[in-house]
Amino acid sequence: KRYPEVTIEQLNEADLVLLSTEPFPFKESDVSELKHQLNVEVQLVDGEYFSWYGSRLEKAFAYFKSLHE
Repeated sequence: KRYPEVTIEQLNEADLVLLSTEPFPFKESDVSELKHQLNVEVQLVDGEYFSWYGSRLEKAFAYFKSLHE
């Protein structure tokens, strides 16, 4: 398998579920769908900051900080 797989039960054990827009393009509709299935917070995040490196890292810390707030 190329990517790890998790179950709904495993996601329900998390404190927070982040859906990244990269490399798989999760959308707000995916967030809404999971919110109905889970008892934890689900948030869509900009995948460029999580999946890419280089010049994007310059703004990544501020982005991560804003997510935490």
